[in-house]
Amino acid sequence: MNNAFYAFLAFSTALPFLLSGLVVLSSARDNLPQIFLLSRCFSLLALGMFLSALATLNFSLSFLIGIFSFPLIFAKPLPNHPFLGVALALLLQITSPFMALSAVGTYWGLDIGDILKEAAFGWGVHGMWTPMVVWCVWYPAWLVGCMLASASLWLWVSWIRGEETQNLTQLNKISFEKESFDVKS
Repeated sequence: MNNAFYAFLAFSTALPFLLSGLVVLSSARDNLPQIFLLSRCFSLLALGMFLSALATLNFSLSFLIGIFSFPLIFAKPLPNHPFLGVALALLLQITSPFMALSAVGTYWGLDIGDILKEAAFGWGVHGMWTPMVVWCVWYPAWLVGCMLASASLWLWVSWIRGEETQNLTQLNKISFEKESFDVKS
């Protein structure tokens, strides 16, 4: 079970970087601000709705997931500051579900396999919702946040390569303010 966990950890560490590259390289440059903004908004909206509903059933779990997912608020592409974007992506990696699971194992002196077995036992016997919340609520929101932060590096690389230089002004000014999304008639 440990090998499967570490394989999924390695896959999930690389996945946001690959997804952000796919989005940046396959989308029209004019649509990137809207794509990034909508991804961020819907991800945080869904996370907030799930955590609010969960707070009525299990406040402590909702509070803990909310604390760990707090850095997702700051996740956005920073094309002018690619190294700050990479630092943000590393911060998000530190607050990932995998690191939380590893921290719990280290604190209690347990192996990852033992924690996963106990989580499966709790799900099957006691009906605990913790694994479902971690992997179906927190993990997708974390994945989108890491994808947005990793997009900074892809945007910077595409700017260095000189792709579509007529849209560099808009690329370098990707912000999530009203002025970026005014419809031109």
